[in-house]
Amino acid sequence: MLKLRKPRVCRKPPQQPSVATEVQVPEESAPQVPDANVQVIYGASVQVLPLAGQTISAARPLLEMVLRANPRSPILINGAEVPANHVITSGDVVEVMHQAGEKGVARGLAN
Repeated sequence: MLKLRKPRVCRKPPQQPSVATEVQVPEESAPQVPDANVQVIYGASVQVLPLAGQTISAARPLLEMVLRANPRSPILINGAEVPANHVITSGDVVEVMHQAGEKGVARGLAN
């Protein structure tokens, strides 16, 4: 009977060219990006969103989409109600007022 030999395969792993993985940028040449984040509060939800530099009216559609807020909800900046053309600045606290609902049947509808 013939015995089958297992063929020997000698393969060297391919050599990967050495590539610098870390690039250091001197601090003086790094661009200074202002912090555009503001804290946004809606009910129990608290998020940090890059809204600085936008007006309330420009930021409202994003807040409605992300927070599922009512389009007619008032917006407070640092605890004060502001006009729609107010520009949000870095570090502001933006609070979208959560409209509380009533439980049960509305008065005047139950007969």
